[in-house]
Amino acid sequence: MNNEKIQVTWIKKSNDKILGIEKVRMSIPDRIIVESLSVGFLNELESFSLEYHISCDKTFENQQFMLKCVHYNPSSTRPVEINSLYLTYENDDWMSNRNSELHKIANSARFVDISSTPLTNYFPINEMLRRGSKKETFNVIYIKVPTLETSILTQTYELIGPKKFRYINEDSKYKCIVYVDDRGLVTRYDNIWEGTIEN
Repeated sequence: MNNEKIQVTWIKKSNDKILGIEKVRMSIPDRIIVESLSVGFLNELESFSLEYHISCDKTFENQQFMLKCVHYNPSSTRPVEINSLYLTYENDDWMSNRNSELHKIANSARFVDISSTPLTNYFPINEMLRRGSKKETFNVIYIKVPTLETSILTQTYELIGPKKFRYINEDSKYKCIVYVDDRGLVTRYDNIWEGTIEN
């Protein structure tokens, strides 16, 4: 597993209509490094492109997230809006710099969840697989795309079959089924995302 390099393509569909696509490059040497570019549609008029970079150690004690999102909404007075976010986790503290505004985030969160990608499900699921856990509840920093605004959510993952998890957002009570590979990378997220993973 040392110096493992992975490429993932996720496609988001609804009623056979493609709503988004994401291409991820990931390496897992001493640190987990992720580079991603995605595009998606929010509705018939609004779309976005998102770039993000993640760097974290395998124990998730040191994490860095850099995101840039271009939001296109022709019906708005600002048809193109660009947001950026830089998150760091060190010494049990999260710091956020969104659009050059710096502030501290409640440090009860262990992981980050980006709303527009199934990639971030990997982190809590990988942790559970590593520990042999069947069910765990986590506080996460939830990043809303395209604004990149953050909030704290409570999420539960439960292993319900081989490489099959039930996901529950404890705040909204939203539930779905997530299928993963041996590492915990999502291969299918309910009937929303389908992933192709290449080594």
